[in-house]
Amino acid sequence: MAGSSIGHCTRSLEMIETLSKEDQTNLLQSVALDIQSAFTCIGRHLSKGTIDPSSADPIYDLIRTICNSNTTERKRSRRKISRLRKQRSWMRMEYRRLRDEINRLGDAYKARIERETRKLELRLSCVTKERDILLRTLYREGEKQAIEAKNPESV
Repeated sequence: MAGSSIGHCTRSLEMIETLSKEDQTNLLQSVALDIQSAFTCIGRHLSKGTIDPSSADPIYDLIRTICNSNTTERKRSRRKISRLRKQRSWMRMEYRRLRDEINRLGDAYKARIERETRKLELRLSCVTKERDILLRTLYREGEKQAIEAKNPESV
């Protein structure tokens, strides 16, 4: 066979748009199976030596073409992965910044509460002392009045 002619798989794909979705899937599965079987068969003949390795050059060219055809998609995927990694890194830094800010605010609030508590405790202590002084004074005044009530002439 010389030259390149359209094969059975290509002819079957020419009218694929007229098929139902299920028939399209079945046809593509059949084509994929044919291609897989062809590669398997060619590989077997190459390993047995029944095909000259240079005769398989068109197959190797096809494989290279298929591998290289995904470079655009691979580049797009790599860019997306890179962008997602940068985004993840930014999110981690932002999380750390927010965590540190929350801790700083919590510490400042805690210190403020402790200062206010100390002030209130000091004020309470002062008020308690004043109360005690007043109570002692009232007690003494009460004793004095009680003594005076018992002994009116001592005044």
